[in-house]
Amino acid sequence: MIQEKVETEATKLRKEIFTGNIDEYKIGQEIGKGSFATVKQAVHKQTGEKFAIKIYEKNKLVDNARRATVKREIQILKKLNSKYTIKLYEVIETTKYVRISHIIIKN
Repeated sequence: MIQEKVETEATKLRKEIFTGNIDEYKIGQEIGKGSFATVKQAVHKQTGEKFAIKIYEKNKLVDNARRATVKREIQILKKLNSKYTIKLYEVIETTKYVRISHIIIKN
């Protein structure tokens, strides 16, 4: 019974964090790269809004600590709400990637 509750809470957290569909974007050129992720320009096909999408390759997130760091990053970004910070738009997870879509802040 305890294990069922834990699985239910994990499923709930997963649904709260991971949303969206990458097919809704036109992915453009690379604008940054790190050890575990690449950032690319993107345009939302339906709205024309510009985004920066941070793309993590799951095969590079080999240990629990790295995966936990990505989940923590997403949770923190969801809480940020200021006109001076990066704004999280959505998170898209596929079998190979976790993609974090950020609204591009204009000056």
